[in-house]
Amino acid sequence: MANSFTIKAGATNAPTGGTDQTFSEDGRRLKDGYHYIDAAEEDFLVRNECTLKDRQPSYDAASGDYSKAKRSFTLVRPSISSAGNRFFNLLRIEIEVHPELTTAEITALLNDGVQLGYDAELQDFWQMGTKP
Repeated sequence: MANSFTIKAGATNAPTGGTDQTFSEDGRRLKDGYHYIDAAEEDFLVRNECTLKDRQPSYDAASGDYSKAKRSFTLVRPSISSAGNRFFNLLRIEIEVHPELTTAEITALLNDGVQLGYDAELQDFWQMGTKP
């Protein structure tokens, strides 16, 4: 087993194949965020949902610097176990960046980060928790 894994620095990531799944804002009020659901799923118990949250940077007069902005995305895919219990399976993506980071640098960070979810060398980690 290797003690490393590889991602493509500077890559452009784009999904291929699959079927569009549209998430619509459902009106649920969240502090610093928005809530979306897959309205096409009629069964409330297994309806996929997403939460987007945003914390803006704030100025610290003592240090003369800004805190980092924090943005997160949570995808929840409920399922029903064979025992009839409902489980909330989720994926959370979070980024914290200093406000002076350029949009290009933020995009590069996101492009590098999303590769961790589908990189072949990390699949055993995601599936079973084993070291890459």
